[in-house]
Amino acid sequence: MKKIAWICVFVLLIIGSAMADGIRLKNRDLEVSKNRNKAVTNVLFLMQEEDRTQMVAIASLNTASGKAVMVSVDPRLMVEIPEISGEVPLSDVYSLGDKRSGGLLVARTLNRLLDLNISMYLSMKMSMIPEIVDEVGGVWITPTAEENQALGLEADTWALSGEEALAYMRLSLPGDEDRNRSYEVILQLLRQIAGQDLMSMMGAGQKLLSSMDTNVKIMSAVTLGSSLKSGEHHTDLFLPQAEAVLEADPLRADAAQMQQKLTEVIYE
Repeated sequence: MKKIAWICVFVLLIIGSAMADGIRLKNRDLEVSKNRNKAVTNVLFLMQEEDRTQMVAIASLNTASGKAVMVSVDPRLMVEIPEISGEVPLSDVYSLGDKRSGGLLVARTLNRLLDLNISMYLSMKMSMIPEIVDEVGGVWITPTAEENQALGLEADTWALSGEEALAYMRLSLPGDEDRNRSYEVILQLLRQIAGQDLMSMMGAGQKLLSSMDTNVKIMSAVTLGSSLKSGEHHTDLFLPQAEAVLEADPLRADAAQMQQKLTEVIYE
């Protein structure tokens, strides 16, 4: 009996030690959905500001049809994490993982919530944006008059430098509650990189990947970029949609309704 008790204590100490450093996952722990069309590849993009995720986006590419959908998920959305037996905002999930598992933990959380097959993720620190944007010669964003005034830019600005893009992403104006400028910048950057020739795309892609926490290899990134470039149908989707919201503060949404919306937009 004492031997069993000591074994239980030993196991609990091991689990406690692992949790102290953050939740640890491997690629095999992603709980990838078996219900989705395998021709659709879902890649997770995360933008980190200090210890919080400021942007959550999923690039869904149908390699058979060329259909491409960018899904933006509100980081305020409450999600369940089994290891802590409770809910946290999606923005806090990355920080719960250990130093190699943050992106995997967000991917698993979204796979469980939305019945997806996310197996690849890319996570970038917001502080890296200036270098990346300048590498591609600026990002093609046209701010509104109000944004130009707040940022001290010329009225006819149509492209932002690295530092300007960073300031734009961090900008907060009245009525911005549902606005995600980080998503706008990242989406435009991806489109610009995907629009380059193969060698330029590989160079920009390699630099981008080297500045990220990611499990994506360069050739996979180039293949996905080429799919985005050649796709005929590009769509944006924002989750949760209004009809799926159950509670506004804290934000909770109906998982089944979000899954159905994804099915309609991505898989049909």
